[in-house]
Amino acid sequence: MPAPSSQELMRWARTVLIVVVALIAGPLLLYLAVRILGFSMFVLALPLTIFVLAWFVYRIWGKVYWRAWRISRMRNARYLREAVARGKADT
Repeated sequence: MPAPSSQELMRWARTVLIVVVALIAGPLLLYLAVRILGFSMFVLALPLTIFVLAWFVYRIWGKVYWRAWRISRMRNARYLREAVARGKADT
C-alpha cells in the first residue's frame, strides 16, 4: 500500500477537524438555544404570572376592600353632614 500524499492527509485532517468541531458545536448550540429559550420564557412568563396573581388577589379581596372603603367614606361624610346640621340646629 502506497503512503498517502500530503493532500490526502490534509483532506483527512480537515474532515476530522470538521467532525470534531461539529461534535463539540452541536451540543453547545443546542445548550445555548435551550438557555436562550428558557431565559426568554422567564422574562415573559414572570411578569405575566405576577399580573395574573395580582388580578386574582384584587378580584377576591381587593374589590371587596375597595368597595367597603368607599361605602365607609360616604357614610362618614353623611354622618359629618348630619352632625353639622345638628350643631346648626342647636344654636
